[in-house]
Amino acid sequence: LTAVDWASIRLPTALVCTMARLSSLNELRLSLTDDVRQHLVSQYDDGKTTDHFQRILDAMKIAPRVTTCRVNRILATTDEVVSQLREILLERGKQREDVKICNFSIRKHEAFDDVVVISPEDARNRLSGLRTPPIGLQNDNSGSKQMFGKGKSQSERGPWPMNNCVIICDRRCGEAVLRGSDIFVRGVICADQGVKEGDEVAVYADLQESATTRGLMLEKYTGHCVFLGLGTAKCSRAEMFGRSKGVGVEMYKRAGPDHPPLNSVLTGKMMLQNIPSILVGHALEPQIGDTILDMCSAPGGKASHVASLVKNNALIIACDKSRRKMVTAKKFFNEMGASCIVPLALDATNCVVQD
Repeated sequence: LTAVDWASIRLPTALVCTMARLSSLNELRLSLTDDVRQHLVSQYDDGKTTDHFQRILDAMKIAPRVTTCRVNRILATTDEVVSQLREILLERGKQREDVKICNFSIRKHEAFDDVVVISPEDARNRLSGLRTPPIGLQNDNSGSKQMFGKGKSQSERGPWPMNNCVIICDRRCGEAVLRGSDIFVRGVICADQGVKEGDEVAVYADLQESATTRGLMLEKYTGHCVFLGLGTAKCSRAEMFGRSKGVGVEMYKRAGPDHPPLNSVLTGKMMLQNIPSILVGHALEPQIGDTILDMCSAPGGKASHVASLVKNNALIIACDKSRRKMVTAKKFFNEMGASCIVPLALDATNCVVQD
């Protein structure tokens, strides 16, 4: 027999098994380019508190503790929206048998009378309150195949949860989930083969923008994803990738503060919008009869807010260089009843007519 130098042997690239990387929100570290990081560190670190900037990055992983809705005064009043939201969330809480949804506090904002604030009964940070499901053990040699369907042992399951099927959604869908949304079928990019309606699923968000093919089998996924929470599948795997619309997963536990499920709630009468964006319209103080130019309008939230503040008694020119985005924005403006807005697919940096 000849001695073999195993260290010198290199397997072909195609045979090297790359395993998916799973993180919790606690473990996730936000990365910035060196120049951006250096600039922000110079602004936020004074040399005394060197971890201040890192605390800011850590806070960016957590959804705000409250949900803010901006009322469209063209079609509704704030009092109407508050009353209707209470009825809707009470009904949804009963349907889902989720007392947390029934107990959300709904009130007017103290400073902005066209803003509704929704907060959970317990608004404390729950980032670490939901643990990731138990994963398969890579060094398990017991051969046990009882914990997961399709006859897979723990070692065959790899890094994925043993007691739950897995759904992976895209990054934008994942951000919406942390703000209270359920998962629509168009947001699902990867799923366990055995997923069927009614299954409890562990939900992850893919962090590699446009790097994962939609419909990929879970065992072939080799990217980096972050755990978002647990939900109930509302259809089978085949239907998730075969349908063009509808809810694929109904969430009931999230890795973060609780937020109400507001999918398609009071469409036209209100929209979800963060306070910094709402502040822009109030700072502008639009007056009846004004002509207002929005030079980077898509998706249209701020332009529609201005229309709401003047109740369509102004002329608003909404521009964006993306025709696709402005087609979508036009539909949104119509939905909000904002008839004073003229949407244009136009690059605002090159829109001056030369004599």
